[in-house]
Amino acid sequence: MTVSQTLRLLIWIGKECGVSEGYEDYKYLYWGNLQFESLVVGQEVSFFKRTVCVKACPVWKEGEPAPKIDCKPNGYFKTCDTTLDRKESKKILTYNSSPLGDVLCQGIGIDMPVAAVSGGIDSIRDSLIRGVTNNVPKLAACIFLSVLIGIVVMLLIRFCAGPIIWALIIIVVLLLTIIGTRLVSKYIMIPNRPFTDNFMLFVGLALSGAGVGLGIFIILNFNNIKIVIGIFKATGQFVAENPWLIIFTVGKMIFDVFYQCLWYMMLIWLFTIGDKVATDHNPYGSIQAPTYIETLKVYILFFGGWVQFTILQSLYMLNIMATALWYFKPLVADLPIIQTSLSWTYLYHLGSAAFGATFLLLVRVLGWFLCRNEDNEKTLCGKFCCCCCQCIDVIIQHMTKHAYGQIALSGKDFCEAAGDSFKLCMRNAIITGSVMSLRAVLIFLGKVVIFLIPLIVGIFWISSNNWGIENPILAYVALFLIAYTVSSGFMTVWTAGTDGMIQMYCVDEELFGGSKYAPQLLQEARADILASETVSYTHLTLPTIYSV
Repeated sequence: MTVSQTLRLLIWIGKECGVSEGYEDYKYLYWGNLQFESLVVGQEVSFFKRTVCVKACPVWKEGEPAPKIDCKPNGYFKTCDTTLDRKESKKILTYNSSPLGDVLCQGIGIDMPVAAVSGGIDSIRDSLIRGVTNNVPKLAACIFLSVLIGIVVMLLIRFCAGPIIWALIIIVVLLLTIIGTRLVSKYIMIPNRPFTDNFMLFVGLALSGAGVGLGIFIILNFNNIKIVIGIFKATGQFVAENPWLIIFTVGKMIFDVFYQCLWYMMLIWLFTIGDKVATDHNPYGSIQAPTYIETLKVYILFFGGWVQFTILQSLYMLNIMATALWYFKPLVADLPIIQTSLSWTYLYHLGSAAFGATFLLLVRVLGWFLCRNEDNEKTLCGKFCCCCCQCIDVIIQHMTKHAYGQIALSGKDFCEAAGDSFKLCMRNAIITGSVMSLRAVLIFLGKVVIFLIPLIVGIFWISSNNWGIENPILAYVALFLIAYTVSSGFMTVWTAGTDGMIQMYCVDEELFGGSKYAPQLLQEARADILASETVSYTHLTLPTIYSV
């Protein structure tokens, strides 16, 4: 495939230039209107509506009249009349240009599109760059503010997780009960109820029953909820004391962006190799590649996804390793958390992370093929298989994350560690399920707070009224990415910490009976609610971390 055909594939030009019948000789796409307002402002995206197909790219020199253009009129440009006035919106603006491949005309000496501002023509590109460079100190301050708010959120979880969780539980129970009771009282007295009223009555009964059931569950598991709150507090303290984990998480997210761009570029290159053959169903033609190229596509797709999944799983294992070392500080006080967790993860257990990534990727690929197949989407069996794959995907994600906790403790291989972690979670199902359910609320609230406060402050701080000279759009995008990355980094580390903390606490309870090595916050949470007798489980082996 030629370079021009690749360009035509990469940029969706939205025109028939050089392709459709009657346009074979008019193969160049030319921007006939460069007004910034006509391209960006408005309720519809009009970037390509201001274009026209031309036979040759116009050539114009300063001081000369506007040359004639051989073009194909369209819905926006009714004629091929030209003009040198940038404010003339319905005539084709003339500027010096040269062909880029055989696809479009690029301006010479100007940036497309350009914005008309007082004092002359200023390129949007330069304006956007100035919007970022002039606000670098403000963006740096927003980064510091995001990190500071993230630490504050972790400390709030450390000190206020109890009131937050109990308030959320009470609100949910009251809302379910009140809404359900109101629906029942409204529809139960209606004689000869139609189907919709019966359905609403059923919804009311279900909501009120869920509210009462949740309340009874909370009362019966009051002590377990206290332990869950203790786990949340301990994890918040862990993240606040180990902010270096945020750097690794944010670095991984930045690497993901560059890696995916490189991966997609390689895929685009592979998918554009071959001969373009027109068919009855596709008059524009489809690309037919050699067999070895089709095979290479599959390998690149799978290998690229596997590398990304492996990096993600290894970073998650790193967080859980650090959690284990922090939890059992009395036993490993001489080991630095950073160096030890890095060496244990990437020198000894990277293969386990890669195996978990392979397992997860295979299920993800299988689900993708089942859910994307048009024949399966039309049948009940296909939809059921797709749903099952998605459920298995979620289960395997949780299994792999919990397996890393057992790997951190005992150094076992992935499969054995996954089995041990599953049995451990089943023996402590209430605490594990409560942590999984309640932490979702804290994750949402934490992300919202860490994301919104720096974003709002930054927007008001960076705002500029002189958009022609300093366009803050790129600065806003950078601010959005900064706030999102930092918030995701903090809450990702906190989530991994809770996964690790559950494993450490349950093993500590079962092996030593009394959370002998638990952090002070967990010991305080269980001091007045758990029995003092020692619980012994002979089927568990002593974790290797204890013998360090």
